[in-house]
Amino acid sequence: MCFDFYGSSQFIQKFFSARNNLQGTLPSELAFITSLKFIDVNRNQILGNFPNDLNRLTKLEFLDFRYNNMTGSLPEWIGTKLTNLVMLAFSSNGFTGRIPDVYSQLVELKTFALDHNNLEGNLNVLNNLSKLEYVYLEHNLFDQTLTEDFLAESPHLHQLDLSHNYLQCALFPHHLLQHSNLEVLDLHNNDLSGPIPNVLEDNERLRYLALNNNAFSGPLSDTLGTHLKALKHLDVSGNQLMGALPNSLSWPPQLKSLSVGNNNWQGGPFPLWTLGMEHLTELSLRGTQRTGTLPGQIPEHIEFLDLSNNGFSGNISTAMVTAQSRLKHLMLQRNSLEGEIPSSLLNLDIPVMLLYGNSFAGSVCSTVAPATNGNENGGGLRGPIPLDSTTVATVNITKVYIADCDEVDCPCCTQCCRDDDPSSCSDDKQFYETIDGHRNIGYVHSIYSFAPQILLSGSTPISAKAKGT
Repeated sequence: MCFDFYGSSQFIQKFFSARNNLQGTLPSELAFITSLKFIDVNRNQILGNFPNDLNRLTKLEFLDFRYNNMTGSLPEWIGTKLTNLVMLAFSSNGFTGRIPDVYSQLVELKTFALDHNNLEGNLNVLNNLSKLEYVYLEHNLFDQTLTEDFLAESPHLHQLDLSHNYLQCALFPHHLLQHSNLEVLDLHNNDLSGPIPNVLEDNERLRYLALNNNAFSGPLSDTLGTHLKALKHLDVSGNQLMGALPNSLSWPPQLKSLSVGNNNWQGGPFPLWTLGMEHLTELSLRGTQRTGTLPGQIPEHIEFLDLSNNGFSGNISTAMVTAQSRLKHLMLQRNSLEGEIPSSLLNLDIPVMLLYGNSFAGSVCSTVAPATNGNENGGGLRGPIPLDSTTVATVNITKVYIADCDEVDCPCCTQCCRDDDPSSCSDDKQFYETIDGHRNIGYVHSIYSFAPQILLSGSTPISAKAKGT
């Protein structure tokens, strides 16, 4: 790429060329505009190593190279030359290696976004950056053992996403659960272990807590429910938690999403206390050793209900749902349920309904129109089709119905299963996540709304999208 910089350049402060299909490497001439404070070239096709010529731009406060094709290691000189940086965003590139120790000199840094790269090593540099507000380092290869005082000197932290790494912990940094400003804590898909600590005092800031798919063990403290007053999203699924499901999880008044599945909970019936949570829209009790019958009625505001891989038995109540129900995802697979599917449930025309691995009878489609797996004009596929994660990702499937077609009449099913062939329907994780992909479970952090005039006026450069709202 090339640019023609003309006229007097010593007064230029902003270079904004995002989403312009820029290709190749940045022109070396850019480094001669030493008055620059702001560079945003995100979402282009810039290649190669980060340009060393930019080490002349010592006034830079804002550097955004997200969503490009840059490779190589992070330049050490950024930590010594660009010490005025408030915002450093290299997300979604191909950077490798470690975060240089000299980045601890970036003491003005508020936003640090290196997510979706191939970076490794430890995160000790963060402990020296006391002004940090937004830290996005997810989807890398970091393998540090976090200590109890990790980020203890970051009082301004608002969002911390370290998910999808290989982080471990000897003692969980419990202060993160009592932080005075932290609103988002996402540590899912790591190797964290030990107990989830008690919350010792009321916290009215934290609203999104994702600790799922780690190796946390022991009972879950009542204090999570009693002290995390602002919590809207809680996911502790896929750990080794044990004991009884604490009914204190029903206490956060704004909780919308609760996932506690795939742990070693003490068995028991459906937790009726969840039915009184007036803001709850998503509930996952998958693999929680639940037994007995399903609840006679579920609240109308529930949109996602996963009761799969349990020991529920008996029939589905005809009053389980009403015509006003907002239910969009119903997972009942791999239980011991029987009888016919009530017409009240079928009439809801639920987009995703998984019923296999039970002993249902009758028809799944007797009162609903056949699913159209294509466009609304009937030009798409109809009836059972081979269904896996690739199919769901590439075919416009408007409904996913899966049942044991040797037991029920299901011409609208997108996949049929058979009891005599358990492999005909596996609970493949990728498939399961794909059909559930539009749910707000995995937090997608802010698509930064950067405004140069905000940055250069000295205010925060972020308009951060709320997580878990």
